[in-house]
Amino acid sequence: MDFNEIVKKDLEFLRKQLAGSKNELAKLPKETLWIEERKKGELFFSVSGDKGERKRKLISKDPDLISKLVRKEYLVNEVEIIERDIETLEKMKRIYTNGYVEPVAANVIKTINKARHRNTYEKYCRSEVERAGKPPIDYKRYSKEIIEWALADYNRSDYRPEDLRHRSSHGLFVRSKSEITIVEKYYEYKIPSRYEEVIERDGIRVIPDFIVPDRYGNFWIWEHCGMPNNPEYLARHKRKIEIYEKMGIVPWKNLIVTYDNEYGSIDVKIIEAEIKGKLL
Repeated sequence: MDFNEIVKKDLEFLRKQLAGSKNELAKLPKETLWIEERKKGELFFSVSGDKGERKRKLISKDPDLISKLVRKEYLVNEVEIIERDIETLEKMKRIYTNGYVEPVAANVIKTINKARHRNTYEKYCRSEVERAGKPPIDYKRYSKEIIEWALADYNRSDYRPEDLRHRSSHGLFVRSKSEITIVEKYYEYKIPSRYEEVIERDGIRVIPDFIVPDRYGNFWIWEHCGMPNNPEYLARHKRKIEIYEKMGIVPWKNLIVTYDNEYGSIDVKIIEAEIKGKLL
């Protein structure tokens, strides 16, 4: 989830809270509470009227009214804080949207004043950064064929390169923080991988998130569903799984599918369990 999405959710929550607090305030008494310290304890007064014409009324024996006026004072201050928070978040969002540019390859390439040849610059710059990373491979675990596969170039998708905003520790640019988590686990266990390789079989074309080998030389497709709460995204994910089934790529044989939870977070233990159970 990017900054704008986080701010959007926070603003939605605060605006609902603000509306609820103001609605409750409108139902409370118009008076305010005044408390005086006396030797025998506190005296409670309700205060009404404008400045210069204020009237006080002793309400020490009316705990229900005291409770309502205490609640009113609380809500008045809460509303002030919420309104200030909303103003601050909206200002942050304007600054981020209009001024902040994340220093990732896609954004750097956009600033290169070579519009006619931007695709060439984009392909070269990203490939050079990724090639320099040299992700680790366990040469003892894999056959010569797998190692050659890992080191060879491949037909990588060029779909929306501007969305490849997250860079791994070895220079691979991916689309989400969850994918960064997955690929970093590949590095940890020295598993080679291909990201978004275009594959075709029997006239069917598909672009997996990852392709990874197991220790026996079998290849697995690894799909990660990052937005299970988004109906459109989830529908596309389900269609992709159906395409895999038509190609003979199924969970009990050569397909691994992982998911973010409802809060947009990934469980590293699940990723490790899939790696240890199916690939090592």
